[in-house]
Amino acid sequence: MTSTNIYREKERQEQKEKRKRNILDVARDAFMSEGIMKTTMDGIAKRAKITRRTLYRYYKTKEELAFEIEIMLFKELYDFQNEIFEQLVGNGLEKIELFLNEMADYVEKNPNVIKFSGEFDYYFKGEYPYLELTERFKNMISSNDYMMEDLIFEGQKDGSIRPDIDPVLTGLTINNVLLSLSQRVLIREKHLDVEQDRASREMIKHQFQLFLFSLENRTGKV
Repeated sequence: MTSTNIYREKERQEQKEKRKRNILDVARDAFMSEGIMKTTMDGIAKRAKITRRTLYRYYKTKEELAFEIEIMLFKELYDFQNEIFEQLVGNGLEKIELFLNEMADYVEKNPNVIKFSGEFDYYFKGEYPYLELTERFKNMISSNDYMMEDLIFEGQKDGSIRPDIDPVLTGLTINNVLLSLSQRVLIREKHLDVEQDRASREMIKHQFQLFLFSLENRTGKV
């Protein structure tokens, strides 16, 4: 292959990647504003200013695109969590408190991300349809489950956290409750505020306080 052909191939690949990124950005905005149910491939193509035929060269269905967006959003969340994790100070329990407070702020500032994640969980409540995307998703999630588990282990060693709890199961429970409660509150916020006569977002931080209370080693013994 001549240098001219190499240059043209490189340029073609760069243009292809640029268009793919644009499709993902447009799809993300569409899913965030309209939801997975109402978003269509036609709508995404129009937003991206490309033909449906061009869009289908990159993604065959809106479900495939939704999966890509969920992976993208979780990666951003996990990057945020990793940054927090590296900056935590104090004993194990204090680190968990700092971590949960940062997560509460993240939820407050990114409600549409949490809402989309909730809709994604409902939309894909059966089998995941894409093996390659499923593997990427599972590997990414499992790679970040260690953080809460490690903090609990650390707290048990320094005596700030009860020694009688299972760090792995407790860490997974905290992670899942954190996400599921946030999803429910943000998706049904207006209804919950009226039904319960209370600002429903208060429940998120209150749940964090309940976590801390249940973790604390009040005997002072390791």
